Amino acid sequence: MNTETVRHQLNGKRQELVANLNGIRADVMTAKGRVAEDDQAAMEHEEFISIQRNSLNHDTLLLVNQALERLDTGEYGICQACEEPISEKRLKVLPWAKYCVPCQERIALMQTDMPQVGASALEHVEIYA
Repeated sequence: MNTETVRHQLNGKRQELVANLNGIRADVMTAKGRVAEDDQAAMEHEEFISIQRNSLNHDTLLLVNQALERLDTGEYGICQACEEPISEKRLKVLPWAKYCVPCQERIALMQTDMPQVGASALEHVEIYA
């Protein structure tokens, strides 16, 4: 896999996410004026959706930045759980992937079984194949 192509792809995604975050923030700020009582529920719903999109964009931006760091350190394409290579097919679809498919499935299963434990707590869990 050509690292410069991956770097270009990740930087493009990073720019897209930053633009989205800036656009969402501007949309929310614009909508903060006086609103008729009948429109408040719709505005609150739109604000909720904007916050959710913002959160997803922010989380993805963190993953993209981490992938760029892994490119710099030579750790890109290595699963952070089992330290085996992540398939090129997976990296083509999700170039910021931190885990191989089997480890990602195990992590997702652990999150389902332990919903009170956030993803950040699972970062420190050793996963054995």
